[in-house]
Formats: sequence, C-alpha cells, structure tokens
Amino acid sequence: MKRRTRLVIAASCAVAVFAAPSAAYAETQHHVVTGDTLWAIGIANHTTWQALAAYNHIQNPNLIFVDQIVKIPPKGYVAPELPAPPAPTPVVTQAPAPVHHYQNVTTLPTRTTYRPSYNSGFQACVATRESGNGSGSSNIYGILDSTWRSLGRSGSAWSASRAEQDAAFAQLYAMDGTSPWAPYDGC
Repeated sequence: MKRRTRLVIAASCAVAVFAAPSAAYAETQHHVVTGDTLWAIGIANHTTWQALAAYNHIQNPNLIFVDQIVKIPPKGYVAPELPAPPAPTPVVTQAPAPVHHYQNVTTLPTRTTYRPSYNSGFQACVATRESGNGSGSSNIYGILDSTWRSLGRSGSAWSASRAEQDAAFAQLYAMDGTSPWAPYDGC
C-alpha cells in the first residue's frame, strides 16, 4: 500500500511539473488598442521598442494595428543589431539654363543697371503679389492705366521702366496709403 501511495504521489507531481509551464517560460502577449505604441508597450513590459519590433518581426515600428497581438520577449532577450542603412548617394543636379526673352533689338533702350530698393515690406509684398516678383509681368505694382495717367505720367505702367514704376508707386502710396492694394493683395 505504501508503494502504491508513493507511485500515485510521484505520478501527480510529474503531471504537475510537465503539464503546467513555469511562469519563467510563459509567453506574455499584449493586445494592441487605440493609442498604443511599441515604445509604450515596451516601457510597460520592461523592454525596448527595438526588442519588441525584432521579436515580433515588425518591419515598420511606427505602424502597429488595433487588435494586433504583440509578443513580449523573455527577460534577457537582446534584439539583433541591424546593419546601418547605406549612406544616400548625393544627387548632382545642374541648374536650369536661364530663360532669355528677346525683343526686337532696334526698339531696346539703352540699358542701365537698376537695382530696386524697396522702401518698405509693403512695397515688396505688392510687387510679389501683383507680378510674381517680376516674373511674367512688366507691370510690377499692378497700376491701372487710368491711375497711371491720373498721376501725370505718360504711356502706361506696362511700358515704363522699373525706376518709373517705383516712383509711381511711391507717389500713389504717398497720396492713398495702402488702400489701392491692401484689400486685394493681403499685404
């Protein structure tokens, strides 16, 4: 009888040892919910986001999904080091050639170098908004022909030099302030 009791006790212990896995080897999992990140999951489980990504074979650690199961690696797990990405190859580009707009040479006036000096940020804003800063329009400040003539100027702003247009802008600005442009240009 003693022998039979010992055998039953030994068999029960063996079943208990082999049937239930030990807590040290139990795999822990995390069920992803809205707002979870690998970093937060790693902090909560005393590991790193790199270890979680490597252990779960997650290619993009910035992209996990609701209801995804993330397995927590066992203590002592070290994520394999990934090789550094190759350095990007510098791209050498050549600046586009300047675009020249040619006019009939017989009608060109004598050229003088003129560098505009804007008296204010408002003047620069109007020039940018009205003509794209000189690209595509020769009427830099968008002055209407009727306004141009009312300033006592001949011809039109479309055919005037940059210096004439700057002077007309200053004259109109002194008379009316920002009102001819501000409501339309947002300057």
